[in-house]
Amino acid sequence: MDRQAEQEEELKRIKEELDDAKRPIFFFDDDPDGVSSFAQFYRAKNTGRGVIIKSSPQLKSVYLRKVYEFGADKVFVLDKPLISQNFIERLEVPLVWVDHHDSQKEWLKNFQKKDILYYNPRDSFGRNLPVSDISFRIFKRDLWLAMMGAVGDWTIPDFASDFSEKYPDLLDSDIKEPSEALFGTELGHLVKIISFMLKGNTKSINAAIKVLLRIESPYEILHQTTSKGKFIHKKFAKIEDTYNKHLEEAKEKAEDKLLFYFYEGNKFSFTKELSNELLYLFPDKLILVGRESRGIYRMSIRASKVILPPILLEAIQGLDGHGGGHEHACGAHVKKEELELFLDRLRHLYLEEVKKEPQ
Repeated sequence: MDRQAEQEEELKRIKEELDDAKRPIFFFDDDPDGVSSFAQFYRAKNTGRGVIIKSSPQLKSVYLRKVYEFGADKVFVLDKPLISQNFIERLEVPLVWVDHHDSQKEWLKNFQKKDILYYNPRDSFGRNLPVSDISFRIFKRDLWLAMMGAVGDWTIPDFASDFSEKYPDLLDSDIKEPSEALFGTELGHLVKIISFMLKGNTKSINAAIKVLLRIESPYEILHQTTSKGKFIHKKFAKIEDTYNKHLEEAKEKAEDKLLFYFYEGNKFSFTKELSNELLYLFPDKLILVGRESRGIYRMSIRASKVILPPILLEAIQGLDGHGGGHEHACGAHVKKEELELFLDRLRHLYLEEVKKEPQ
């Protein structure tokens, strides 16, 4: 069997796992890629329960109670880079884990007695594909949801031309750069709406996701042609002014090769969205956006000139914090009293790395 056939078989098995489930529960990340993936899985089955994970990149054992309260017969974890060992050890039903961050294939060999199906495109395709992209390859439906999630994760998927043919006013077929798709098109505007939809308290987020699952066309949201679309757009509109205020303030922080911006406010986190848009506006700079919450600074870090994880891990070494992510997009958190040390290290390491780049 050639590699392409093997890939198709792997995707087919994920679909079969969902087909066989009677009461699936879905845990997914709190961004457009995560919610797109969940929506595609849910709509393919049209039953189950979704649980958005906002507090941590790790699915922790505290969420086991959700599995048993719902009476789930199978657990699906979508777009989450980590699952706690305790969660897996105590889980008594099959687990299907679909993710695209650093592969956990070797780590999962510690749980060979567990019924686990793990899929990561880094293992199967040899490249990073968002879970929304993988979901579309599995179910081959909900093109607009898949495209929204993939572009929201800073990629242009293989099916972009199909999307442009169906929705030419949302994405011109000549656009090949994720940043241009995100910040220069109506599709990018949709991504921002969905991203803002996922902000606020859990009750309001769940209400919005429930509405999203019943939307059939992106125009319902963008043009507010239905009550469902108006519901989601209204939530976006309430938040947009606050976001734009922070964006304008952040632009004023631009230095020669750096842009560090911190803001106050515990109601909404805009660190991901601000850092992405600032990288589009200032592609030659190291972008860091953060805010304090309960003595912890949580930050989103972006850079197009260097590979971030190695310098981020060196900057945070020995500190009471954590950091990691993709090549050009990472997250980190450190204690308030260690922030300045972390920033000094990161600044120095980045500037040293940039010096190595050919001019």
